Amino acid sequence: MKTMKGAVITGPGKIEISEKCPLPDKIVPTRALIKPLIWSPCTSDAHLCATGCESLPYLIGKAVGHEMCGVITEIGEDVHDFKVGDRVIVCSVMPVWRSLEA
Repeated sequence: MKTMKGAVITGPGKIEISEKCPLPDKIVPTRALIKPLIWSPCTSDAHLCATGCESLPYLIGKAVGHEMCGVITEIGEDVHDFKVGDRVIVCSVMPVWRSLEA
């Protein structure tokens, strides 16, 4: 399994850097893999850290920081609007671009 460095919640009020954040073996056809250049913890990250993931204990040790700027390193076969090397901004909530209902 490939891994990368990431910030993880390790307990109440504790965030540490881990070298063991897993990367997918294969990219989903409609998704991209993005190498973060800078990330920002949001209020959900701050709440989870403050409580030690009390409400979602399975998130202990998982990477945080879903709002970031980064560079696309890999794209799925159905991604046509972006290419490897593009710099992107990722926000916490994204629409389903392929759905008229979303």
